[in-house]
Amino acid sequence: RDSVASRGLGDVYKRQIRRFGSKNIGATNVLRHSGKSLGLITLLLDFSKGFIPIIYYIYFDTGIHLFAQTYTMMIGTAAILGHMYSPWLSLKGGKGVATTLGVILGILGPLGQIKIFLLVLLVWILIVFLTRSSTRASNFALVILSAICLGPVLSAVIKGKLTSVCSAEDNSILAFSAASFNL
Repeated sequence: RDSVASRGLGDVYKRQIRRFGSKNIGATNVLRHSGKSLGLITLLLDFSKGFIPIIYYIYFDTGIHLFAQTYTMMIGTAAILGHMYSPWLSLKGGKGVATTLGVILGILGPLGQIKIFLLVLLVWILIVFLTRSSTRASNFALVILSAICLGPVLSAVIKGKLTSVCSAEDNSILAFSAASFNL
């Protein structure tokens, strides 16, 4: 009983990924036990789970919502938690790192803050390269993202001014999304 993507890939390549390594369906486990091509496909699918719903909501939902940022946060959280606690996998899934990155890009892209996403991604890649640990890399990337988006807000609150790389509303969304790195 795997997810649709995992089952499809497993049937094609005759492997049930939940029987290997960490026994989860995430990109890191697939990479380790099924190779680079399936790892990349899984990474892109996991990333898309977070990115597509956010972009769809931002660009295609024509309704006017009083709490648009709250809806964005809820959509991102649902995508991440759905990956981590999939109902089709007895509430077991991946760690949510790629899906969280998709959510973060989905939020930052329309705001014109791609540089922040690229910095977080670069930090993650660098730490993975140095430590060979996706978990350590996601923890460090979470710290960097939190410092970038919450640091200026805390500083502005102390100084009585509110200027930031991201708006105050987007900082709360990013902080909430980033926290899912370690749920």
